[in-house]
Amino acid sequence: MQSIFFRKRSLVFILFLSVILNASDIKITNFNISHAIDTKQMKGVGVSSHFDADIREISASAVIHNIFPPTEFIMKWYYNAKNKKINLYQDKFQVSGTRFIYSTIEATNGRHLQKGKYGVAITMNRRTLATKEFTVGSKKQKNSSNTGNCIKPTKADNKLLIDDMLTQFRVSKNKLKEMQLKRYGDDEFSLLAPSGWISKNVKDKRKLLQLICPTKGAATAYMFLEIPLDKPFIKKHSLQESILTAATLIKKNALSKGSKIVLAPKVYALPDLMAARMMFVYNKDNINIFELHTLIFDGNRMFDAVLATDRNGLELSKFLSLLASYSFWTVQSCK
Repeated sequence: MQSIFFRKRSLVFILFLSVILNASDIKITNFNISHAIDTKQMKGVGVSSHFDADIREISASAVIHNIFPPTEFIMKWYYNAKNKKINLYQDKFQVSGTRFIYSTIEATNGRHLQKGKYGVAITMNRRTLATKEFTVGSKKQKNSSNTGNCIKPTKADNKLLIDDMLTQFRVSKNKLKEMQLKRYGDDEFSLLAPSGWISKNVKDKRKLLQLICPTKGAATAYMFLEIPLDKPFIKKHSLQESILTAATLIKKNALSKGSKIVLAPKVYALPDLMAARMMFVYNKDNINIFELHTLIFDGNRMFDAVLATDRNGLELSKFLSLLASYSFWTVQSCK
């Protein structure tokens, strides 16, 4: 009997030890707060850490890896009220191996979510493994143009440039290396542009960033603007319809100032984004100035990356114009 009891106790200890060892191998990736969930692609859509005051529904998602045997995980939503966490809602998940999980909270009785600071925690056996915090409500716009922080491209940027961008634009890897692309911006956005460009301070509140190329003979300026949105219109139309409408208005304004169309507005989709490109040319002091626009829309905010250049800087500007939406797409990997 004693021998049997010892073996049983040893078996229990081994099982307990295996649970501890497996717990140490747990990985949580792609933990995001977003406007919605794409269940087919298994990811959040419209990922953000800040949501407008009229938001009615917010989702959280993550991928949990390396769980054996089946283990219960909990996604807990809470509200921060004067440094006190008020539990709002929770979802439970049984995970074995690797699994995509998501949870959604929504306002009741047709109202909006209360303004303030929120958070989501992923727990296992009453132990918090990861947390994400976000805010709901109005937020003052930063004047990013005063900073122009220069950040090294991430691994995601480099893979994107090598595997995707270079198949769409004829530029050699050596030329790309010479550009020494860097990220300019702040925590809310950033754009890839050649290092050494000069950040210019601007007073226009819509203008988030302005860079000037120091190279002689190329009158290149790179501006990043926020486009004001008509929210009732946006709610009634698709991302494609909304961005095409904005592109049409920009084209109309350019033509009214004597510009000619080089590239008519063309809309294309990226993961979580809708983008549009167009190009105009106008004459200034007997020099043809090309103006390239790249509109970027994530369903919440719309931006316009504008490049103005003479013929000497046209090829580089074409590349950067195409790169704008891609660099904005990978901004979440930039820390």
